[in-house]
Amino acid sequence: MYSKTLYYEGLSLRFLGMTEDDLWLAEIVLTKNKYETSEGIKVGDTLNALINAYPNIKFSATTVIDEKPNSEVYEFFQDSLGFFAEFIIDENETIEEIHMYFLFD
Repeated sequence: MYSKTLYYEGLSLRFLGMTEDDLWLAEIVLTKNKYETSEGIKVGDTLNALINAYPNIKFSATTVIDEKPNSEVYEFFQDSLGFFAEFIIDENETIEEIHMYFLFD
Protein backbone atom coordinates (compact mmCIF):
# COMPACT_ATOMS: atom_id res chain seq x y z
CA MET A 1 0.00 0.00 0.00
CA TYR A 2 1.33 3.42 -0.97
CA SER A 3 0.46 6.69 0.72
CA LYS A 4 1.17 10.30 -0.15
CA THR A 5 0.03 13.43 1.71
CA LEU A 6 0.04 16.95 0.31
CA TYR A 7 -0.10 19.90 2.72
CA TYR A 8 -1.45 23.36 2.02
CA GLU A 9 -2.52 26.17 4.34
CA GLY A 10 -5.58 24.84 6.14
CA LEU A 11 -5.82 21.76 3.93
CA SER A 12 -4.22 18.34 3.69
CA LEU A 13 -4.91 15.70 1.04
CA ARG A 14 -4.02 12.05 1.62
CA PHE A 15 -3.80 9.66 -1.30
CA LEU A 16 -3.67 5.84 -1.06
CA GLY A 17 -3.13 3.13 -3.63
CA MET A 18 -1.67 -0.26 -4.44
CA THR A 19 1.09 1.31 -6.53
CA GLU A 20 2.83 4.66 -6.46
CA ASP A 21 1.37 5.51 -9.88
CA ASP A 22 -2.21 4.55 -9.02
CA LEU A 23 -3.18 6.71 -6.04
CA TRP A 24 -6.73 7.70 -5.05
CA LEU A 25 -7.83 10.58 -2.87
CA ALA A 26 -8.73 8.96 0.45
CA GLU A 27 -8.84 11.79 3.01
CA ILE A 28 -9.26 15.56 3.14
CA VAL A 29 -8.62 17.50 6.36
CA LEU A 30 -9.73 21.13 6.64
CA THR A 31 -8.35 23.28 9.47
CA LYS A 32 -9.06 26.82 8.21
CA ASN A 33 -12.21 28.55 6.96
CA LYS A 34 -10.73 28.96 3.48
CA TYR A 35 -12.43 25.78 2.22
CA GLU A 36 -15.98 24.45 2.61
CA THR A 37 -17.93 21.24 2.13
CA SER A 38 -20.44 20.70 -0.68
CA GLU A 39 -23.13 21.91 1.74
CA GLY A 40 -21.27 25.17 2.44
CA ILE A 41 -19.94 24.23 5.90
CA LYS A 42 -16.44 25.37 6.88
CA VAL A 43 -14.17 25.58 9.91
CA GLY A 44 -15.48 28.30 12.23
CA ASP A 45 -19.17 27.63 11.51
CA THR A 46 -21.47 26.81 14.42
CA LEU A 47 -22.81 23.42 15.45
CA ASN A 48 -26.30 24.73 14.67
CA ALA A 49 -25.28 25.59 11.08
CA LEU A 50 -23.77 22.10 10.74
CA ILE A 51 -26.97 20.38 11.90
CA ASN A 52 -29.06 22.54 9.55
CA ALA A 53 -26.81 21.67 6.58
CA TYR A 54 -26.57 17.95 7.44
CA PRO A 55 -29.87 16.95 9.12
CA ASN A 56 -28.81 13.26 9.26
CA ILE A 57 -25.56 13.99 11.09
CA LYS A 58 -24.98 12.01 14.31
CA PHE A 59 -23.11 12.83 17.50
CA SER A 60 -20.46 10.19 18.19
CA ALA A 61 -20.29 9.57 21.93
CA THR A 62 -17.58 6.92 21.46
CA THR A 63 -15.11 8.98 19.40
CA VAL A 64 -12.57 10.83 21.55
CA ILE A 65 -9.64 12.81 20.19
CA ASP A 66 -6.67 12.50 22.55
CA GLU A 67 -5.21 15.91 21.64
CA LYS A 68 -8.64 17.57 22.05
CA PRO A 69 -10.39 15.92 25.01
CA ASN A 70 -13.02 18.68 25.32
CA SER A 71 -14.07 18.41 21.68
CA GLU A 72 -17.08 16.53 20.36
CA VAL A 73 -17.25 14.62 17.09
CA TYR A 74 -20.23 14.60 14.74
CA GLU A 75 -20.29 12.04 11.92
CA PHE A 76 -21.96 12.05 8.53
CA PHE A 77 -22.03 9.02 6.23
CA GLN A 78 -23.29 8.92 2.66
CA ASP A 79 -23.26 5.22 1.85
CA SER A 80 -24.15 5.53 -1.83
CA LEU A 81 -20.99 7.57 -2.47
CA GLY A 82 -18.69 5.83 0.01
CA PHE A 83 -18.26 9.16 1.77
CA PHE A 84 -17.71 9.65 5.50
CA ALA A 85 -17.07 12.93 7.34
CA GLU A 86 -16.14 13.85 10.90
CA PHE A 87 -16.71 17.36 12.19
CA ILE A 88 -14.66 18.26 15.27
CA ILE A 89 -16.60 20.68 17.48
CA ASP A 90 -14.88 22.72 20.21
CA GLU A 91 -16.29 23.65 23.64
CA ASN A 92 -17.84 26.82 22.12
CA GLU A 93 -19.89 24.69 19.69
CA THR A 94 -17.77 25.85 16.75
CA ILE A 95 -16.33 23.61 14.04
CA GLU A 96 -12.60 23.28 14.66
CA GLU A 97 -11.68 20.71 11.98
CA ILE A 98 -13.37 18.76 9.21
CA HIS A 99 -12.15 15.29 8.17
CA MET A 100 -13.59 13.78 5.00
CA TYR A 101 -12.90 10.19 3.92
CA PHE A 102 -13.61 8.38 0.68
CA LEU A 103 -14.11 4.66 1.22
CA PHE A 104 -13.29 2.22 -1.54
CA ASP A 105 -12.48 -1.47 -1.78
